[in-house]
Amino acid sequence: MSFLSNCARAASLEREYSAARRVRGVATARRLRRAVSRLGVLAGTALLVGHLNAARAPDPTWPINVRLLAQQRPVSPAPYDSDPVFAVDAAGKGFAVWHSYAAGEEWIVGRDLPAARDTVMIDVAAGRGIVGAPEMAAGGKDAYGITWAAWAEGRWRVMVRTIQGEDASMPKMISEPEVDALHPVVTALGPGAYALGWVEFRAGRFAVVWRNLQETGSPKVMVSAPEADAFRPALVTDETGALWAFWDEYRDGNYAVLARQLTPTLGAIERVSSASERCLKPVAIRGARGELYTAWLKVTDVTGGEGVIDQIYTAQLGRRRDNRWTVLKDPQGRDDAAVFTHGLLAKIAPQPAPTGGYLGRRLAPMFVREGDKIWLLWERKAQHSGGTGEVTGELAGRVIEGDQLGEPVVLARGWVDYRVAHEAEAHQGAFAAMGSTLPRNAQRAYHALSVEFSRATPLKQETWQGWKPVTLPLAEAAPQRHEIVEQGKTYRLYWMDSHVHSGLTADAEGEPDEIMLYARDRGRLDALVMQENDFYNCPLTEGEYQTGAFYARAFSSARFLALPGYEWTQQGPTDPGIDKDQARFWRGNQPEHRTIIYPRGGGPLVRYIDVRGDITKLYDAVAKAGGVLHTQHATFNLADHPVETSIEVTAGWGVYFLNPGRIHATLNAGRRAGFIGTSDSHRRNPGLGGGLTGIYATSLTSDAVLEAYRAHRVFATSGARIVMEARANGVLMGAEAAATNQVRLTLHVKGTRPIRRATLLKDGMDLKVIPANDDQREVKFEYVDRDSPPGVHWYYWRVEQEGSSKHYGGNVAVALGNLAWSTPNWVRVGTP
Repeated sequence: MSFLSNCARAASLEREYSAARRVRGVATARRLRRAVSRLGVLAGTALLVGHLNAARAPDPTWPINVRLLAQQRPVSPAPYDSDPVFAVDAAGKGFAVWHSYAAGEEWIVGRDLPAARDTVMIDVAAGRGIVGAPEMAAGGKDAYGITWAAWAEGRWRVMVRTIQGEDASMPKMISEPEVDALHPVVTALGPGAYALGWVEFRAGRFAVVWRNLQETGSPKVMVSAPEADAFRPALVTDETGALWAFWDEYRDGNYAVLARQLTPTLGAIERVSSASERCLKPVAIRGARGELYTAWLKVTDVTGGEGVIDQIYTAQLGRRRDNRWTVLKDPQGRDDAAVFTHGLLAKIAPQPAPTGGYLGRRLAPMFVREGDKIWLLWERKAQHSGGTGEVTGELAGRVIEGDQLGEPVVLARGWVDYRVAHEAEAHQGAFAAMGSTLPRNAQRAYHALSVEFSRATPLKQETWQGWKPVTLPLAEAAPQRHEIVEQGKTYRLYWMDSHVHSGLTADAEGEPDEIMLYARDRGRLDALVMQENDFYNCPLTEGEYQTGAFYARAFSSARFLALPGYEWTQQGPTDPGIDKDQARFWRGNQPEHRTIIYPRGGGPLVRYIDVRGDITKLYDAVAKAGGVLHTQHATFNLADHPVETSIEVTAGWGVYFLNPGRIHATLNAGRRAGFIGTSDSHRRNPGLGGGLTGIYATSLTSDAVLEAYRAHRVFATSGARIVMEARANGVLMGAEAAATNQVRLTLHVKGTRPIRRATLLKDGMDLKVIPANDDQREVKFEYVDRDSPPGVHWYYWRVEQEGSSKHYGGNVAVALGNLAWSTPNWVRVGTP
């Protein structure tokens, strides 16, 4: 049954739902099973609250076990839980809601707090579907408003459900069906009364809107300005009960944090952050003395080393008092309340020290109220250079008293993905939080934490050296243009990064819109694929996958193309006899990753764990959807299949062509593939991450770009926009040429710096090194090979211009590297 059908079905089950929701104890487990099954209640979740692990071995006297009661079938694998939100009162009583995924299906699940062994879990969304992370607010005793986004019939819709004591409303779609609506937030206006805000996408613009849920027929109200894009709303009421909205707006290449009073009258839009800074992701809280506080991220573009481009994130604080906004400063006059470098930004000096990913939320400020004081909280990776799946985190914070900021401290350790309650309030020197264990076997467990201020320890913040601000876009990153004519068709050169991650990948960072806009306006790309790992420590859920695909469609235009896709992250077993049914997560093996690129309309998410690593099922799905694949990383096994179009020969993790053995062996085995470069960016810098692909296509459309991949009209660079046009006997690279006894190889190259040399390779061996003269940036090279025995031979050029392609470990590379490689020409030599 579909998600929307379940919503309608829920209306007839409200009496049963209200009765079953309050059932306690184990005396009538059989009766509870029947009642709950009729309601579609979800059981079998790994959420831990107060040491309750519902994924433990089934107990015949306990109805909550590893089973979906609604379907009466086991779940395999066990559910993966994420994105919990909760509200609690001074006694610790409240409600928690979270997203749960299992075997390609998703739910929104809720339960009372504190959790007990016999606590019933509620299927909030009234059925499985494709859903986003939930949000909730408390509207009085046993009263909660819950909202989430649901993907149905090709659009994102905002859903809402309210609970009041024993009664619960049915799930209701609150957004308009003809527009995409997502990222909802909710706050209480009074007992049982709620305001809902969300982002809608209409006519090519993102807008923040809100609605009063308690006023029958109340209209949707536009919050943001219509001429700019708006994201990430936050709602809060002040001491008078007036409702305020905060959001970030993208205009003229920059993000800014804005605020607006919504009730009792609609006020003017107020700018909160500085006009000269890039600021986004606001959160807000009501102070005890009539103030409003908001915190947000400030992003500063920086450069270091021999040309690495990155960003420094800090948190800033704004306070509204006497009808004006002030950015708060510490006693030393600094306006950065928190600095997010440890575990996030690589060290360049005095010694390079890269850092890996992290499975928590490093860029998500939080607030807690403690009497007259406000605490700003944030999460950070505990060990700068630790591995993604090995390092937990710290919950840090600093107190705000009026306009005074205390010293940063560490409040909790040993968890990841810290969460605080909605409208979090401290009582008797402590506040409620949640923290997750590190995921294991596609599961993670959340625990209830009581965080005591008295146990805080000083936060040791190192000073990062070797980085300095830089203004983007870089002049040298301007995309060089070039046109060629081949068989009567004109092809234009476009620049693409097809291997880019966002925060939808478990160990990466960056909001999807942030990644897209950086690529377009700072990285100066023509096209990209924002693709997330199908499984890396955590599964890529259906909701996350559809979110990425939605942003690809939303940001595509005549000037910028974003294509949907994902990363097949298979770890293939080294032992071919391994029992794949018993070993879903292999160790000690070779990676077999792929980038999947779909047409604009998208295609299915085929996770390697769901098909037991059978890559032929991936090939079939991609071919049916009209997509293509390319390899990733230095180790791969390229199949002889039409969708396998290209080899990633360089990326932000390394220049794989420095050790070309596997690439050359693949071509010598008869495989034909284009050469591409990517950033594989986990550092929020697409287009400036150390790898790019030049694509010759008839237009900047998905059909034309995918056709260019299939025809191998592509070439790779280590970041610089170096133009390459290679031919064999007049035939463009990527195609097959014919020769009788000699082959004329030509290369037209336009560098962004002076060209130093070009090397021609034949069948994997250096054939000729040709130096360039007089510091020229545009050079034409030519060589005639008069010694080719009959058969098929392949040739390609390696070009070096002035500069460096240095890597500093991890995903840290010079942005505009100095190397480029043409895709091979295949030449069939023999008598006609």
